[in-house]
Amino acid sequence: MAKTGEDDSNLKLGIKVDSIHTAVKSMQGNMVTNPEEVMNKEFPMLLSKKGEESGLEEAAEIEYSGVGGETVNLKTTFAMIFPDLPEGPVKIGYTWADNDTIDMSVSGQTVLMIINSTNTVVAKEKYMGYDCYKIEYTNTGERNASGDTPQGFMTSSGDLTGKGYLYFAYKEGILVKDHNEQKFDGDLTLPTGDAFPMYMDIKIDVELVK
Repeated sequence: MAKTGEDDSNLKLGIKVDSIHTAVKSMQGNMVTNPEEVMNKEFPMLLSKKGEESGLEEAAEIEYSGVGGETVNLKTTFAMIFPDLPEGPVKIGYTWADNDTIDMSVSGQTVLMIINSTNTVVAKEKYMGYDCYKIEYTNTGERNASGDTPQGFMTSSGDLTGKGYLYFAYKEGILVKDHNEQKFDGDLTLPTGDAFPMYMDIKIDVELVK
């Protein structure tokens, strides 16, 4: 990731993908994918000073096969990669709420997530050599998806709950670490009309690499 410019509202970023590794544990066994078709792919994006991502149209055009054979793209990967932060000054104990609707749809599949989070600045700490604010957060929300899969047309819907923490280097204005844990509790409806409980535990770590 490299900064390519900025204006009054956004930072302009250039992204180059080295590799993507995805591992999923399910009742069908462990599935792993390392798609080579995304290696060395490049695209631009915009990042507001609050941390909101946009300008991912070119990323949406870079598609690859997911662990279940479904088609995914790089927009879904980068649409949530940065946390949204308050624009004004903060201090220890400062708390704010954030509400976000995220469209992670790909070819033939519609995926919408609604996330409501509560964030609290809990400490000033040194992390990876940076003076950081440590921010802890919890969230609730929902995830609804529908579309074509290799097995036919499927739908899923359910509730999201999660928690996490992040380290933000306030002098440099960069995210140093973000640890995110999410749980999805919902239902999956098959092409036959049968519905089954669907559970997902998702853990995501984003960390600065110098």
